[in-house]
Amino acid sequence: MIAAFGRAASGSSKLSKVTDGSSGSGGQAAKANINIAKDFISKPQSIWGRSADEIANDFRAAGYEINVRQSTRGSGQALIVEVKGHPQISQIQVHPGGGRHEGAYYKVSTTTEGTIKVVDPSTYKPTPGEKAKIVSGG
Repeated sequence: MIAAFGRAASGSSKLSKVTDGSSGSGGQAAKANINIAKDFISKPQSIWGRSADEIANDFRAAGYEINVRQSTRGSGQALIVEVKGHPQISQIQVHPGGGRHEGAYYKVSTTTEGTIKVVDPSTYKPTPGEKAKIVSGG
């Protein structure tokens, strides 16, 4: 199902903006030097431009068990990377955009920092009263 999601969304400029790294600073070279499993809390914007598979691979490389699944809530467009055993991160949602927030974003659930959303501030529309920490990634 995830491969089908990737194929269906591959023509989406919203998904491309999140997963190709084109709108983040540093591009591919910077992505290669950062492992999200180890560096996210100190550099949350470093997740911008990564696909769910790239994020999952970072956690696997660091020794964590991962489950990637399609979201069944909200617009249903997000891919969820569930992380088992990480001391700080329990899951990451990779959302291509659309739905009530309009712009693409990453929603990271942490045990130490609460919820962190990495967004493109020019396209992301927060919900009134949103409690997540918002970080610019785009």
